[in-house]
Amino acid sequence: MVGAVLIAGAAGGVWAWGPRRADPRPPGEPEGASLRAGPPDAAWCAAVGALPVDRQLAAVSAKLRELNPGYDGQVTRYGTHAGRINEFGLHTDAVTDLRPLRAFTGLVSLTAVGTEPGRGKLTDLGPLRGLPLTVLNVWRNPDLADLSPVRGAKLVLFQAGDTAVEDLAPLSGMPLHTLAVDNCRVRDLAPVRTMPRLNFVRCDGCPIASLEPLVGSTVRELTFTPDPARGDDAVLDRAKVKTVNRMNLRPGKE
Repeated sequence: MVGAVLIAGAAGGVWAWGPRRADPRPPGEPEGASLRAGPPDAAWCAAVGALPVDRQLAAVSAKLRELNPGYDGQVTRYGTHAGRINEFGLHTDAVTDLRPLRAFTGLVSLTAVGTEPGRGKLTDLGPLRGLPLTVLNVWRNPDLADLSPVRGAKLVLFQAGDTAVEDLAPLSGMPLHTLAVDNCRVRDLAPVRTMPRLNFVRCDGCPIASLEPLVGSTVRELTFTPDPARGDDAVLDRAKVKTVNRMNLRPGKE
């Protein structure tokens, strides 16, 4: 184990935050004996899923190191419930391949973020397709644009600030409560009208074409970059937004 790890009881399981790097070997087993090289295919994922929780975490961390040169294996946060990993976090400064996470069939919360804006290397959310995610944080991955792999997920919180995300359509209909896409390329907020529980939207730094989709939505709190030429005040007068935070930090990305 590397670094400090805090472990505590939590509703629904056990959670911890790191950094942590675990040894995938049971006591007395030679180094490398429990690791199989190669892609994390269905057989590998099934075998890992059958391991005790501590060895699941270690095996996935080791496979992430194998597939992502430069990744040090540190896990920023993890949680468990009913013998499965249900929460996981890592920094993506050297991570592009998340396929080993498919071994966590009970994963509901993932944080895969860069340490600073512009540092994250993650571009492909494909390995997350079909996982039971409800919380997804992928901020500070500047080349991440495609959200289609999470289409159909039951996300309640999605945060992707400082990415290249432009199209929110894959999030349509989700039970989101919080949506944060600050400093992205989002122009069209129309999908927010399809989100029946959406309360908070953050879109400052985005080249939003119109705030009109907020009219008729459930959004009650908004953080955005104002544009008088867009007619923001007139739209907000008709929307039911109760809390408005105006940010003027940077122009929207095109």
